[in-house]
Amino acid sequence: MGDAQTVPLAEELETVPVRVLHSSGEVAYAASMPKTSTIKELVTRISQEGLGPPHRLTLLLGSDIMPFTKSLEDINLKEEDCFHLVRRSRSEFTKFESGSKEEGEKPDFLVKCVLLGPSMVGKSALVARYCDETFVKTYLPTIGVDFRVGEIATQCQHFKFKLQFWDTAGQERFRTITLSYLRGTRSIMAVFSLENRNSLHEAVSMVRQAMGYFDESNGVLVCLVGTHADSAHQEVTEDEALAEAEKLGCSYHAVSNVNGEGVPEAFHNWLDQYLEQMYRKRASGECP
Repeated sequence: MGDAQTVPLAEELETVPVRVLHSSGEVAYAASMPKTSTIKELVTRISQEGLGPPHRLTLLLGSDIMPFTKSLEDINLKEEDCFHLVRRSRSEFTKFESGSKEEGEKPDFLVKCVLLGPSMVGKSALVARYCDETFVKTYLPTIGVDFRVGEIATQCQHFKFKLQFWDTAGQERFRTITLSYLRGTRSIMAVFSLENRNSLHEAVSMVRQAMGYFDESNGVLVCLVGTHADSAHQEVTEDEALAEAEKLGCSYHAVSNVNGEGVPEAFHNWLDQYLEQMYRKRASGECP
């Protein structure tokens, strides 16, 4: 037999010490990381230490905001350098352009949302307005459930979210089918029409019925949305809607599917709350 070949050991990655400070000057995070690590990877590590949801964290080096795509090597990080951690109270979101190279990339988060509400309140039109930025004039009742996907990313933060919207039928005869799609869901958007007070009560009733399908520990997030905010013939007042939202322990948004008023804000506020809730649960070990 010939001499055994020597297999070279994998070259060790060159590392650099990383220090991140709170605004108070206290150390928030300190560790050695490979020079090839990106700012996005560093922020993800910081988030895992319980310092906040990653999409709300920003790092400063001096007065410069660190781009998430840059590596520690790219910014020529020195041993004496320190990052400063900035935590925003809310996030800003922007949608990917259709057909962009980012659109096909693997998302960082996949979020499923079920839309509940009686028929003819504009659930399908609401999803179309958000995903396609168009208004669907013709009413076509949803049979059972429809499925739409929208993709958005946090502005400047390079975290990508794929959103699955399950648009359910509002007719009474489809309620059993509708509720069966709640499995695996941690988010419900309850939709009613500001032109119809009964639709508000029906949407709230559907939410309460749906909550019976969940274990309380799941912490399902609910968002209440009133359509026809542009209408001059509204039956539901803002105070009434806010009162119902308070009973459900959720936020409330008035929107117009016709002109798009309030639609992006409703979806982005819902997503921001959802991500905050998921972060808290993961930080406490309540969910993977």
